[in-house]
Amino acid sequence: MRAAVVRALDAPGPTLVLRVERLPVGALALRRELVEVCRAVPGIRKIALYGTGPAGLAYRFVQVLPAGRFDVRFDFRAGCGHSLLACVVADGRPGPVTVRAVTTGDTVLCAPEPGGPPDTYTLHFL
Repeated sequence: MRAAVVRALDAPGPTLVLRVERLPVGALALRRELVEVCRAVPGIRKIALYGTGPAGLAYRFVQVLPAGRFDVRFDFRAGCGHSLLACVVADGRPGPVTVRAVTTGDTVLCAPEPGGPPDTYTLHFL
């Protein structure tokens, strides 16, 4: 399994980005797998799961919540703009990309900044 660790400018920390089509069927379906991912990449507090959606990318955010010295909890209800953008950067598509945030229902158009540095985007919430 390949993963990317991406940190958006001004983000409080990096995001572990996983493309769901590259994961084994059923992977990350159980809390146990997510705990193992967190142990494999210490310090990660944000996980972005993404894949191909009907009109671009579909993205799900997972917030990692420390629950004790050897345990973690996960919040699947929130969203994170930095992590959404991390999916776009990790995917590496040229041109504008539409992303649907599965958790929040938001649809965001991520447009490359004309003349800007690589991987610089303007986000438009649709």
